[in-house]
Amino acid sequence: MPDLTIETYSWCKSNEVWERKVSGSKGQFHTVSYGKLSNPKDCSHGYVCDCLSFKFHPHKPCKHILVVQNERCSWNVEACWGSAEPRSADGKCPKCGGELTGIRVGV
Repeated sequence: MPDLTIETYSWCKSNEVWERKVSGSKGQFHTVSYGKLSNPKDCSHGYVCDCLSFKFHPHKPCKHILVVQNERCSWNVEACWGSAEPRSADGKCPKCGGELTGIRVGV
C-alpha cells in the first residue's frame, strides 16, 4: 500500500461555519446555518434551519434554506484545480474576501 502525503489546502471559512437570519412568513425570524452536522456518525456538512418545516423534514431543504443558500461563498481550492491556488496578498478568500482556513488532506 502506498504512503499518503499530507497536504494542506485552503478553503473559505463559510465551509465550516456560516449563519444567516431569515424572516419567516409570520413575521418571526429563523436561523439558517451551515456547518458540521450534529449526527456523531456523520462527518459531512450541511444546512440546518430552526423552523418547524425543517424540524419535521430534516432531509428536505425548507424555503428559508433555499432563500439564502446561494449567499454562502463555499470557495475551496478544489474549484481551482489545474492552476496555482489563487490567494489574495492578505490571505483572504479570493471569492468573498472572508477568512480562509486550512484543511489537511491525504493524497
